[in-house]
Amino acid sequence: NAYNEQYVRMYFSHAGYNDYPVVGVSWEQANAFCAWRTEYLRRSLGKQGVYVEPYRLPTEAEWEYAARAGKDGNKFPWEGDLPMEEKEGCFYANMKPMEGNYVKDGNIITARAGTYAPNDFGLYDMAGNVSEWTSTAYTESVGRLQNDLNPQYTYNAAVQNFELSFRSLYDSVQSYASALNAAKVSLECERSDLAAAQLRYEQGTISENALHTAEDELYTAQDTVSGAERDLFTAYNNYRWAVDYGLLAG
Repeated sequence: NAYNEQYVRMYFSHAGYNDYPVVGVSWEQANAFCAWRTEYLRRSLGKQGVYVEPYRLPTEAEWEYAARAGKDGNKFPWEGDLPMEEKEGCFYANMKPMEGNYVKDGNIITARAGTYAPNDFGLYDMAGNVSEWTSTAYTESVGRLQNDLNPQYTYNAAVQNFELSFRSLYDSVQSYASALNAAKVSLECERSDLAAAQLRYEQGTISENALHTAEDELYTAQDTVSGAERDLFTAYNNYRWAVDYGLLAG
């Protein structure tokens, strides 16, 4: 019955911790949140949601650039290299100095988000407080595996491949849903074009062949929507099958 058990009971439920960082989140859970947040935004935007770039974890290079505020070789996110064991530097971030005086930096556990000053990019808590996930896998030989123009390396262990293959079903559902939304937008455009063509035909400004072309383009767009609906229906059924049989979290 350690005294810190109250944090386990209260950290994720008590309103007093609403502005504190989330902890205990796995890499898979962080990616799942990105997928959920993307879909939530897309649905809220309706047809415009098809243009939304998906939320994702930053690469290690992106995170380091943001943490250093663009300063090459800067040891800490703040200006200069003031070490954490000095009195002044200790209060730039929530870190355990050296062997560990947890309260020296002003907080015995995590600090409320934004407690410490932001870096030069205006970003808070880019050092200390809690660790942050990136999309880049760690390996000591990463320098030989990355390209300078795209410093990103991902790796999924073989033991995860079975689960990952089923997670791809969720990605397929999102992809087909986006394709269907785009097809519906295109269909509405073709309907508008046909209405305009019919008006111009009645006014005698376009030929009958031009009108038939607009009609054919509308039929093609309708077929595209029907095909996208079938693809989405199949992808969703496959996804639900994986969820129902416990192969994928719903």
